[in-house]
Amino acid sequence: MLTSLLVALAMLGPPETVRVDLLEVNHLYDRSASPRRLFVQLIAWDRAREDDLLHVVFWKILTSDQEHQPPMPYQAAAGPLWRFSWWEDGGFRTLVAPVLHVSVTQHDPEVDDRRTVPMGHRPRLFGRPAVVP
Repeated sequence: MLTSLLVALAMLGPPETVRVDLLEVNHLYDRSASPRRLFVQLIAWDRAREDDLLHVVFWKILTSDQEHQPPMPYQAAAGPLWRFSWWEDGGFRTLVAPVLHVSVTQHDPEVDDRRTVPMGHRPRLFGRPAVVP
């Protein structure tokens, strides 16, 4: 039984980990008189070489389970980091960043950043475009 489990885990390959400059947990609300939460998303920001500004390199709508498991702090050799991990497409994915920002907005920061860097010009993370529906 244990051998089968180890073989299955080995077939999955190593977890994919990407380091970014900032992780943001964004709670997006509508603009009504009685705002209601639309969704919670994880946004990964990285500093661009071209303009030295932070731009979105990845975003993911969080499921209700993931909302209750926010990025966690941990001590890495290079210093403290925030880590968010999830299972997807048969693999384990992890984003790490030195800074975590939690925001509550009535506008979508990821959509706002598209005006500066269109989605087709964002770098690829985890071997695919930087958008996860």
